[in-house]
Amino acid sequence: MLTYTSETLEGKCEYSDDEIQKVKMIVRWGPQYDLEQLLEHAVVHILRHRRQIEKFAAAGKINIQ
Repeated sequence: MLTYTSETLEGKCEYSDDEIQKVKMIVRWGPQYDLEQLLEHAVVHILRHRRQIEKFAAAGKINIQ
């Protein structure tokens, strides 16, 4: 997954704001995102799962050592 992500983003870090907004993707849950929106969604998604895992650990439902 990390290799795929790295290869997908290769060469795009230098994009201008206009170039980023031109990259449009229709995601499988319906909306159309530009590159910046999709990357932001991905980061927030990871943080959400981290918060869920920490909540389960605090409740003693899982052990994360």
